Amino acid sequence: MPAIEIDKKSSEEAAFNMQSCGWNKRLECLNISLQNFNTTEKFDLIVSNPPFFEGTTTSGNSQRDTARHTDCLSYLELLQKSKELLQQDGTLAIVFPKDSFDKISQIAAKIGLFQKRASYLKGNENSKIKRVLLEL
Repeated sequence: MPAIEIDKKSSEEAAFNMQSCGWNKRLECLNISLQNFNTTEKFDLIVSNPPFFEGTTTSGNSQRDTARHTDCLSYLELLQKSKELLQQDGTLAIVFPKDSFDKISQIAAKIGLFQKRASYLKGNENSKIKRVLLEL
């Protein structure tokens, strides 16, 4: 079962961690972008913690910015490629800022991905909703 990670150092760390896992013979981490990941295999489940900051100030650290900002992987690219890789009844599970919920929902609906369920996360019980965990 492949995992993909665009950042080389992060992919090496993930591969190292996978070796300590009870499923290590079934897992691998590839150092590749989602856009360049090609396979004939279709998946039942894709779990993604994608870059999700859009139109915000970058840090100037290219590694950090690639991991956090949508400049290298837009919401549209993420959703389209995920749909290509999913079985017909497969699920995409993603996390993103609450402020992006409407935009992601609209893009998903246009390409034929629909909400199964959503969970809303707060930093604490008194704070505003910060993140959404969404299954499409």
